[in-house]
Amino acid sequence: MSPEDKRILRELKTKGRAEDNFVEFTEFGDAIVWEAGFVRDEAVRQAINYLNENGYVIEFNAGLGLTKKGKEADLT
Repeated sequence: MSPEDKRILRELKTKGRAEDNFVEFTEFGDAIVWEAGFVRDEAVRQAINYLNENGYVIEFNAGLGLTKKGKEADLT
């Protein structure tokens, strides 16, 4: 798991609310930096795709939600 993957999962675990630990994209701070309406860094875009495709997160229009697998992920 890349440093970007771990940073996004940490933000979800820390800031998440409700059952799915949903966090709006604008609330990720330095973990997901936006520029002109898009994720600025390619590595972060790849991290979001990796986490979504591998079942760690659920991507919504406004943000990300943490799955059971994401909640159990080892971030050390």
